[in-house]
Amino acid sequence: YRASGELPDGPDSAAVHRAEGTVTAAEVARLAKALGVRGAPHTDGTAWKVGSDGDGSGPVLKVVKQAPGTWTFARYGAGGPDACEPGPACAKQDRTPPSGPPVDEKAAKAAAAPVLKAAGQDGAALDADQLMGSVRVVNADPVVGGLPTYGWSTGIQVGAGGEIVGGSGHLKGLSKGDTYPVTGADEALEQLNAESRQSPKGGVGGCATSVPLEDDLAPQPD
Repeated sequence: YRASGELPDGPDSAAVHRAEGTVTAAEVARLAKALGVRGAPHTDGTAWKVGSDGDGSGPVLKVVKQAPGTWTFARYGAGGPDACEPGPACAKQDRTPPSGPPVDEKAAKAAAAPVLKAAGQDGAALDADQLMGSVRVVNADPVVGGLPTYGWSTGIQVGAGGEIVGGSGHLKGLSKGDTYPVTGADEALEQLNAESRQSPKGGVGGCATSVPLEDDLAPQPD
């Protein structure tokens, strides 16, 4: 193996971080308030649930109780069989997201800020260049122990009207555990090359040639 360019430096040691514990109703209520979802958290299987008016078309927030507290939010749903009957009362319930050009990155980050704070991600690195049609997505990647993270993003979807139309993330923070030595990139490359030099030559499984078929090993009739 050969590296193309200079390998990055890293710490000599780093702590393990784990998501522990369970999500409380107060934590869910704080996130629901930031998202503008009405109602009190109630148990729905192994998760907390806030919102939805029974027909599945209203805003709904779901949070898994066990750490890491994975949460999902949708402002607009497809509706259900018990949707309201046609009439003046039903007409007042807007079930479709606004259309139009997406908001700019600055506006999207401003709209996402209260939600990120409620989710404990107000100090995360933000990226708002992702677009899904007229929806702009603000992706927040937290910094843990002074280091960037991967696979722990919170995504906030901001509609054309500037409101939060969807999102997902983790509500429980990461707790610091024991510290262990870390292998740097240069040393890791050296170890890979050392193991490669010690490996036996040949084909798959170390065989120099393919394994003969059983028919070739059977005795031939006279």
